[in-house]
Amino acid sequence: MRDTEQCLIIIPIIHTAADMMSLQSAIPREEQDEQFALAEWEKIFGYLHSLSAGFVTGLRVYQDGLPDTSGDNLNKIFAQAPGKNYEVLRWLRSNGAIVMGTESTELMREEYKLLVARYHAPNGELWAQATLEYAERRGRLLMERNAYIAQRIDHTLMPGEAGLLFIGLGHNIQPLLADKMRLGQPRIFNPDRILAEWRGFRCQNV
Repeated sequence: MRDTEQCLIIIPIIHTAADMMSLQSAIPREEQDEQFALAEWEKIFGYLHSLSAGFVTGLRVYQDGLPDTSGDNLNKIFAQAPGKNYEVLRWLRSNGAIVMGTESTELMREEYKLLVARYHAPNGELWAQATLEYAERRGRLLMERNAYIAQRIDHTLMPGEAGLLFIGLGHNIQPLLADKMRLGQPRIFNPDRILAEWRGFRCQNV
């Protein structure tokens, strides 16, 4: 990597039930999907352990679902958040990586409210109304989240630095950053491979 070049490694992820926080019990989750997601995080952990300590030190780590907020708030999240995802983030942080708040708090709050309205609707009529509202907003909301994430990375990943982005399979961040920095993706985390194996895993466990 040239001294003036930014480099971002993109690792697609599947969120586990623990990432759903207070919505965990309300959002349906098949056991085989949870098993597959956890297995993917084990692969991620293995990949990270294969990196040199010198590479991890100073690495800027970005995470979808992690709000762009104060350092104190981030410390509280790291201390309290359950699940493999945050176990990985804590490990990276303890080994010298700089974990960055990544997402717009306003957009995250809006999506959370839409999901709460849907999954905690007290009756069928309100559920249908909330489902329609979420469907109408979901696509645009994802685009706005992607734009914020890309801007956040572009503004904070300095020339000569390397970054790592954990981002859900539903996002498409590459087109927003392709002309701004060098992007890389380890072959084992190719999204097509993950989706194909996920489908195969589900069929095996039907």
